[in-house]
Amino acid sequence: MKFYTFGLQRTCTNFSQALIQENFNFKWENINRQDNPLWKHNKNAKDAMAHVEKRNMFIFCYKEPHMWVDSIMRKHVDFFNRHGGAKKSEDEKIDICIDVFNEFYLNWMEEMPVLHYEIFHQRKMCDFGYVKRKLNNIAKVHGMRRQEWKLPNHVGQTSGFQDRKQNYLEGNPLSLSQEKKSYIISKIDKRIIDFFENQR
Repeated sequence: MKFYTFGLQRTCTNFSQALIQENFNFKWENINRQDNPLWKHNKNAKDAMAHVEKRNMFIFCYKEPHMWVDSIMRKHVDFFNRHGGAKKSEDEKIDICIDVFNEFYLNWMEEMPVLHYEIFHQRKMCDFGYVKRKLNNIAKVHGMRRQEWKLPNHVGQTSGFQDRKQNYLEGNPLSLSQEKKSYIISKIDKRIIDFFENQR
C-alpha cells in the first residue's frame, strides 16, 4: 500500500508521515521538492491529483487557522520568502497567511471526496488517544487488526515543541493577541472551519 501526506507547513506533515511508516508497511509517495506536483505542501490540488494513484491512502494535515498563523509568524523566513512577505508588516503578513490558508484548504476540499483519506488535526495529535483512534480507522479500512500502536522515535519537530504542547491542546496561540486571533478566524472561509473542525 502507498500513501500520500498533504498539508501546509507546520501542520504535522513530518510527524504524520513518520507515524504511518512506524505502524504500517506503507510506502510514502510524496516528492520532497517544491517544484514537484507531489510536494506535500502543494496548494495546487488539481495538479497534484493528476500525478497520484487515487486508490491509495491520503493523509491531510490540518491546524486551526489562528494556531497555524501563530506558528508561521514565530518561524516564518522560508514561508514569507516564498509568498513575498519577507519585508511586510506584521498585519500584512497575517493577511498573507490567511490568503494561503483559504486557498490551500478550499483547493483540496474540492478533490477530497473522490479519495480514501484521513484528516490529522494537528492540535489533537498531541493526544495519544486521538492518534490511536486514527490508526485504528486506517487499520479497519485496510482489513488489519488493531495492535499496540507506537509513536515514531524521532521526528523533525521544531525546538521547544514539548513546552508548547499544552498550548496546542488548549488551542491557545503563544504570540497572538485575542484581537488578532478573532480577526484571523473571522477571515477564514466558513466552509473550511465547518469541514475540518467537524472531523473526528
